[in-house]
Amino acid sequence: MFDPSLYHALTGEQADLVRKVAEYTKIYFENPKFDASHDFSHVLRVTAIAIKILEKEQKRALSDNGKPYDALTVVLGAILHDVDDRKYRTAGAVEVSQAQQELVRLGVEQSQAKRIQALIDNVSYSSEVKNPQRVRDLLVTIPELGIVQDADRLDAIGAVGLGRVFAYGAVKTSRGLSGSIDHLDEKLLKLESMMKTQTGRELAAEYTARLEQFKSWWKDEVEFAGTLP
Repeated sequence: MFDPSLYHALTGEQADLVRKVAEYTKIYFENPKFDASHDFSHVLRVTAIAIKILEKEQKRALSDNGKPYDALTVVLGAILHDVDDRKYRTAGAVEVSQAQQELVRLGVEQSQAKRIQALIDNVSYSSEVKNPQRVRDLLVTIPELGIVQDADRLDAIGAVGLGRVFAYGAVKTSRGLSGSIDHLDEKLLKLESMMKTQTGRELAAEYTARLEQFKSWWKDEVEFAGTLP
């Protein structure tokens, strides 16, 4: 379990809230409808990555006399970012703001809970592709969104991202191995250009190079197999 007390920017009360939210999310992902590509381990990785990005970007913001990021919004947004993910929603299910409801139940003010829900609703790649202007507008009022987006997208590329794309392809689609490879060009190799923070861009460049290297290996092996009798 992620231990929020390891992150110095959270007060004792905030860390207690984060523990409760993490426990709620852990239980939420015990539902068998989720697979290894979207599970609580993914949540923990995204949260850890978001904190690493936050630590570096906070220093930049403060050194440039910019507005500091709200650490609690980043951490809670990361932990809750996949709650009610549309990819796993039951057909015909009514869309509800589950994260916001849980935060309010745990004592978070309605305005802050609503702000975190807005962040969660706009983390995904599909949301941004569908309405990029809305994301640009939200980044002005909720800059923490950029950190959580970058963290989530970093977990979608590199070695971990490769594992996740094959896991999702096997369980949720009929695209097969070659279809999962095609998904690299369709989406994953585009994520580097969509990073919002300097830290995210630096990491994405390294992770994307790993995807390109894997694609090269895949091409070599498939072409070699194609020459066999």
